[in-house]
Amino acid sequence: MEQLKFLKKITNLSIDTGNINYIKYYMIDHVTTNPSIIFETINYFSSKNILDNAILYARKKSIFLTQRINYAINKFLVNLINKILNIISGTISIGIDARFCFNIDLCIKKAQELISMCKEYDIDKSRVLIKIISTWEGIKAAEELQKMGINCNLTLILSLTQARACAEAGVYLISPFIGRINDWYNKNKYYNNNHDYGVRLVKKISNFYKKYSYKTAIMGASLRTLDQIVSLVECDYLTISPNILSKLNNISFIKNYIINKHNYNIKNRLSYMSEKEFKIKCNKNLVIMNKLYEGINKFILDQINIECFLASKLY
Repeated sequence: MEQLKFLKKITNLSIDTGNINYIKYYMIDHVTTNPSIIFETINYFSSKNILDNAILYARKKSIFLTQRINYAINKFLVNLINKILNIISGTISIGIDARFCFNIDLCIKKAQELISMCKEYDIDKSRVLIKIISTWEGIKAAEELQKMGINCNLTLILSLTQARACAEAGVYLISPFIGRINDWYNKNKYYNNNHDYGVRLVKKISNFYKKYSYKTAIMGASLRTLDQIVSLVECDYLTISPNILSKLNNISFIKNYIINKHNYNIKNRLSYMSEKEFKIKCNKNLVIMNKLYEGINKFILDQINIECFLASKLY
């Protein structure tokens, strides 16, 4: 566990899980989730009490199944948020339905619903990061939510174009998906063993943010290897799965590593990117066109699985 202790000192660590046992064992300050993790967690035995509470709550709120499912999902998420925040000292990232990622108003509405329910537990909204997929509409929704004091984590970042738009929108945090970027290059035989394309993108984004003095934080996500962790310890945050965390003792860090602190200055900002420019650039990026929609579809499928599971409990 010495490597984990050292890593905690030099960056903000997040554990990518909803499993309470892992969260308690590693005692990392932050937690990230996604629909796949929530689907696993909702079936997990230690979540039984909070699931039963969500089912009972939904039955009392409505007689209609579709409404009950929505109430049950929100209640389960808030119960889980409360349980986890009582264990950790930092934040938890919770996603909204991926089917809304092309609708600004629905993204805002679903985020507000979740934050409003958090008030029932007196949960400080600054400790809850709303995860939204980084489409143009998702980014614009996050911009409005940030103005309301609701911090957002923009996920499925696969390009500098998305990262720039997020920074211009004043988004709190972005999550570049390092592993998925490398998956695309590997699948399409562009992969070079001497290059980690995901790591290179994160460093490119970091340099861009520093150059133009953007305050948006970067969370390295979809980490697959120990080398990626070592390469990205300068990130504002790293989110790591329990599987990778268990292997940390197999690496060593440079003990005199120095973090380069941001020196914010609003000089020399670029002009804001337009929707047209954003979409043209994204449509020309083969990684985005493949991996963004693949990721959206996977999150939607997991959301549907959650709904089907809850429907079976709510009849």
